[in-house]
Amino acid sequence: MPTQLADAFFSIFGLTRASKFSCVMAWLNGADYIPNITKELIPIESLAEDGYENESHITLMFGLHTENPIDILKYMHDIKPFEVTLGKISKFSNKEYDVIKVDVSGSELYRINSLLKSMPHTNLYSEYIPHLTLAYVKPNLCDYLIGTDIFSNHNFTIKQLVFSDYNNNKTIYKL
Repeated sequence: MPTQLADAFFSIFGLTRASKFSCVMAWLNGADYIPNITKELIPIESLAEDGYENESHITLMFGLHTENPIDILKYMHDIKPFEVTLGKISKFSNKEYDVIKVDVSGSELYRINSLLKSMPHTNLYSEYIPHLTLAYVKPNLCDYLIGTDIFSNHNFTIKQLVFSDYNNNKTIYKL
């Protein structure tokens, strides 16, 4: 479907291109404190439309075309619990908002992303950058947080992955 036609179709039905994709996330068990700290760091008046991220997760792959959680099972068989380490706060920027995020390290994140890329997907970003989103804010209002190490060296063992379809229906996979 040509891009303009697809955009018109999504617009008529109140959808965005992103709303038609599924994703796989690594859930951070024991990270319930992160949204609470985020709310102390970022004033509500700084928020953009999507606001605070309330579920602490690392997106492993966004843009999957499937809405069926069974489709990713064949990629899950050799994934065992793995470690990740949080880093400094940074941001992604665009015209409408900044994404305030925490950098994340862990080699298994890249391996799983690579496995999932073999599924039909639309790649919206040029490279995979593991991160934990804290909040969506108005441009440049939270630059004072960039480079701070509030969450640095916080370690987590990833014990479950979550498939989320484009209707936000979630399926949990225990590792």
